[in-house]
Amino acid sequence: ALSYTWGSEEDLLEINVFGSGNATSRDVTHLSVTRNLAGALRHLRANRPMYLWIDALYINQKDDAEKSIQVANMSGIYSNVDNVIVWLGTEDAASMEGFHYFRYRGMSVEVDFRTGELHKVTGAWDTDFADMNIVLLVRSGQWKAIRALINRPWFSRLWIHQEIALARRATVILG
Repeated sequence: ALSYTWGSEEDLLEINVFGSGNATSRDVTHLSVTRNLAGALRHLRANRPMYLWIDALYINQKDDAEKSIQVANMSGIYSNVDNVIVWLGTEDAASMEGFHYFRYRGMSVEVDFRTGELHKVTGAWDTDFADMNIVLLVRSGQWKAIRALINRPWFSRLWIHQEIALARRATVILG
């Protein structure tokens, strides 16, 4: 499943969806999607078929009854997929620095999103990040980078709490 922000519905791009999973197929559908979703799909595109649940593609956004039913099913969807892919959007230098800061720190700690607890990773050499009693020293430039990252629209979405808390596994991508 893809966790992302829609972006402006005024800024649409057309994408081609091939029914059989290969680019030579004549079974192609043209869809208009937001620029942010098109960017995510472009970034995630692989040389092999990929199955991905995306709300804007699987839910008829013009049918309020269907949307209501599907919203009620969201917890089942996000808790049953193998991996929730979090798309933070296209990269910029400041956000990427913040992303690398957390990626580095993340190698030393495991987060239980259901309980909010942090656990040290066995064998990690920098485990201070998991100890809530230690004040971490963060340089001014790092704070700016962290702020640039967490000020991205994805972090302000209400739905992310459900999408991440229910995920068996999540992969965060800043492209």
